[in-house]
Amino acid sequence: MKIKLIHLSGYCLAIGLIAVTLAVSACGSTASSTTTQPPSSDTSTTTATNTITSTSKATKTTATTKVTAVLVSIAITPNPPPNLKLGPTTITFTATGTYSDGSTLDISTQVKWTSSDPSIAAFTQLSGGQLTGMSVGTVTITASLSGITSPTVSVTAVPLSVFG
Repeated sequence: MKIKLIHLSGYCLAIGLIAVTLAVSACGSTASSTTTQPPSSDTSTTTATNTITSTSKATKTTATTKVTAVLVSIAITPNPPPNLKLGPTTITFTATGTYSDGSTLDISTQVKWTSSDPSIAAFTQLSGGQLTGMSVGTVTITASLSGITSPTVSVTAVPLSVFG
């Protein structure tokens, strides 16, 4: 009798071939899953949960590990931005959070956007990082969450040109 071990999708199968008879027996399996919860609007932490389940004929073991990563920095893009034309045009900025475990996440709707002079360019808080030009000039913008503030980005508001 020849016995051959085959690993297929986490299962170990022993296959015995005797003439025309085929015998198959499962000897165990392992499954793993990871879920990540983004930060809520009032926190700068994200939680990842990793669950590993191992099953054999006799036992089933499940181990769950929760890791909480803390926000360490915020980056704003585009940087440098194009000129902001006055009128109905806007620039939408993205705030990307980097966490202590090296992961990154778009946190644009959770940060507080700030313009150094809202009379020149102002954010529409309800739409995340959307900046509208109000008058000609230059401002610096930042994004902040839970005591972490991005480096400043300089934005220049220019008149809407008749020639585009």
